[in-house]
Amino acid sequence: MSTTTTKSRIAIIGTGLIGTSIGLNLTARKDRTYEVVGADRDRSHARHAKKMGAIDREVDSLEEAVENAGLVVIAVPVMQGHPTGVDRDRCVQHES
Repeated sequence: MSTTTTKSRIAIIGTGLIGTSIGLNLTARKDRTYEVVGADRDRSHARHAKKMGAIDREVDSLEEAVENAGLVVIAVPVMQGHPTGVDRDRCVQHES
């Protein structure tokens, strides 16, 4: 029997003020069993979120962020929310 456990993933898309605030609350839980990853078009935002402890890891792309994520938080400005530069159907696993 394997004792390896797979950690769940929460992806935060947009690591500005709102995404970082959400991430800080998610990472503050002492009993958490999930990894928080962040992706942002402005890499300095993601680096800052990582430095603050709001995310465990920054990723290079939206596709990488949402891969195997159980929850995706989209924290981008409303006017930028639709054209995120990714084909969401390629990133979302649809149940049949």
